[in-house]
Amino acid sequence: MADVRTARRNAEKAARDALAGTLVGAAGELGVARATQQGAAAGVDTAAEKGRQLVEAAQTEAAALLDRAQAEVAETDTGYASAWQAARDAGWTPAQLRGMGYPAPPASALARRRTAKGDRRGDGAPSVAVAS
Repeated sequence: MADVRTARRNAEKAARDALAGTLVGAAGELGVARATQQGAAAGVDTAAEKGRQLVEAAQTEAAALLDRAQAEVAETDTGYASAWQAARDAGWTPAQLRGMGYPAPPASALARRRTAKGDRRGDGAPSVAVAS
């Protein structure tokens, strides 16, 4: 009978060892899966923050590009207004200039130029008609 009890204990121990190994292995795999899941979730947060930073940098660059383009337009408007006024001062009429494909400059460019240098008409007449 001692052999039966020993056999039973040995069989039960073998079963516990086998079962414990399976349970421990499954718990280990579960731990690895959870750590991987948490790492992936943290990666999403990191990616979202990096994305926000990229968008902000792109918006800043776009605003700078727009500012530079608008400044260039203002500068070229002023240059064109100066050249157009120089042609007028040289004796060309607005109709002649337009006939050659040179439209009158935008009013704001003429106003900026006249404000900066004064009215070059030289006849003392106001540049704007005054109603009486």
